[in-house]
Amino acid sequence: AGSSPGVGLKVGMAIYQGLSAVAQYQDTYNVAIGNHGVSADYLLKKGRFESSEVPFTWYFGAGGWIGWEESFGPRLPLGLDWDFANGWDAYAQVAQGLNVHKGLNLGLDASLGIRYAF
Repeated sequence: AGSSPGVGLKVGMAIYQGLSAVAQYQDTYNVAIGNHGVSADYLLKKGRFESSEVPFTWYFGAGGWIGWEESFGPRLPLGLDWDFANGWDAYAQVAQGLNVHKGLNLGLDASLGIRYAF
């Protein structure tokens, strides 16, 4: 992902947990607050594809999520980031999550969002 010249904060909107407000700090910490819950992730590894013609970078992280209706657990997001204009990026990610409330349930969710860097 490209670095922002300002404070290292990106904010935007995403389709995740319903409609969400999203933020990324220092290209490392992701937070989403939506209609159905909240998540926070730390990006463990980021990289570029070998082909210079691929406009995306990839990332892998670890974090947690809390649903507003008695659900919570750890999650492992994997995503693509695209810096498409000065200060703007879009991303798509999937995250495997484990719901640990009242037993263990494994799930997979996806999100798509856009952010502006400050």
